[in-house]
Amino acid sequence: MADFTEYSKQSNRGSQRTLIPTAIQTRQIANLAVTNAKIANLTVDTAKIQDASITTAKIQDLAVTSAKITSISADKITTGTLSASTTVDVGPGQSGGFVRLDGTNNRIVINDGTTNRIVIGNV
Repeated sequence: MADFTEYSKQSNRGSQRTLIPTAIQTRQIANLAVTNAKIANLTVDTAKIQDASITTAKIQDLAVTSAKITSISADKITTGTLSASTTVDVGPGQSGGFVRLDGTNNRIVINDGTTNRIVIGNV
């Protein structure tokens, strides 16, 4: 039951006393009665947003920064040219080997885990 406060009003017919609720209870609000205009800006916090409820349409283009990305799948990368200003390692394989595209030294290195087996470019 809601808490009530007594409200008195004088009129030329005499005194009227009315009980008014001090707080609105959920049961007093009709379904779909709260509209956007009744919700103040910045009042809906994270606790009120259901997990997985933000859709792609609600995320502004270019709004996701690198700091928000923990990993990315290679099948999500589409590009004509992928540039790297430093070293890109492909691997290691089971033996610890790798293929290195070394843009700093302008070379390609294929290593078996202990020895550079093939070096193409500046040596």
